[in-house]
Formats: sequence, structure tokens, C-alpha cells
Amino acid sequence: MRTSNKILLGAFVATILIITSIHVVLYAKIKNGEVITFRKELEARERIVLGNVKHVSITGLEECSIFSGDTVAIEVGRNWLKNFRYRVAGDSLIIDGGLRESEYLMGSRRYAPISLYLPPVESITANFSKVFLRGADDSTNAISRSILINNSDLDVTPGSRNLKPTYWKSLQVNALHSQATFFEGAVLNELSINLNANSSFTDAGADLQHFSVQVDSTSTVSLRKKSLNNIKLVK
Repeated sequence: MRTSNKILLGAFVATILIITSIHVVLYAKIKNGEVITFRKELEARERIVLGNVKHVSITGLEECSIFSGDTVAIEVGRNWLKNFRYRVAGDSLIIDGGLRESEYLMGSRRYAPISLYLPPVESITANFSKVFLRGADDSTNAISRSILINNSDLDVTPGSRNLKPTYWKSLQVNALHSQATFFEGAVLNELSINLNANSSFTDAGADLQHFSVQVDSTSTVSLRKKSLNNIKLVK
């Protein structure tokens, strides 16, 4: 065998040995739980507990999930803390992606997957944002919400991917240049929705027990047949 071939063969065998060693070490770490620990460190979350808040404003965020909670708190992965700003002014919590208004008007949003825990508050306003609204896990703890969405997308969703139901006592939605979608697993005792300026409301399987819709000439409503018996149109 020529020297060059011996060198190539040696290099190949060395590479195989290195890869095998890495797999052995990785298996040992998985077995000992070290990889899980490392993953948890990557996914470490920061919880920011805030004081008395009655009004919430969210601007320019691509993914903001709103949950029911006993206290006002923001939860976010530490790697995403730099992607948004927040402050409390009086009784108002203001969360912003930090972009210029001209950028928002062009469709830009800041990706910051935050979880916002709120007890009943007087108002929630979402501007240029994508908001996921989740209700209470138990119907006896269902609360009422009021939300204004402006140039935003609102998804009213179940509690998890397996469509575990979440509940609202009542929900009032006012939409401007926005889309509101109500998914299967969301259970609303009472819904009132007002659509203006090219807004849309889509019934994607939610349990809408009593609801009224007020819609202007530029906006659209998409309903399942099941929901037609419960709707009340408001002029």
C-alpha cells in the first residue's frame, strides 16, 4: 500500500473513532440528564412581576400570549429580553417592540414570544401585533376581557395543542384594520365584536354560546352553520 493511501486510511479511521467517541459521550450525558439540563439553561425564562395595572398596551410584537393570572406578570425567555421594552406609567402597562411607527406601518413587527399573565383589567390594546388570547382552564374561574385590536391579529385559542378547553365569561372585541379568529377549544359564554376598517371575524370552531356582531361595509364575517343560531347582528 502506498504511503498516501495509508495516510488517507489512517485519517478515515481516526475520524470514525472521534465520531464514535462523541456519540458515546453524548449518550452518557443523555443518560445522566445533562443534555436536558443544558436545554433548560437555553430555555431559561425570566418572570417579571408588576404592580397595580388596570390598562395594558402592546405595540409591535409578533407573538404575545395573554393568560389569566392572579397577578400581573411578564414571562419571557432570557434570550428575548432585548427584543422588547416595557414600563408602567400610573396604572398602565406599556409593552413595545421598540421600532419606529413608520416601520410598523410598513408591516414590521418585533419577534418577542412573551407570556403575559393578567387578572381582570379594564382594557387591553394591541397595535401592530399578533396576540394569542387564552381563557381560564376551569369554567368556574372564567373572567371577562375587553380588547381593542388595531392593525393586529387576534387568535382566541384553547389551552394547548390537544384542544383542552379554556373559558371566558364574556369577551368584547373592537377591531380596526385587524383580523380576529376564534379557534376550537375556546368557550365563550358571551361575545361582543365590533368590526371596522377592513377587519374580519372568523369562526374557526369556537363554542360561541351568545354573541353579537356589529360590522361596517368594509369588513367581513365568516361563520360556521352551527353558530348561525346564536348570532345577533347589530346595526
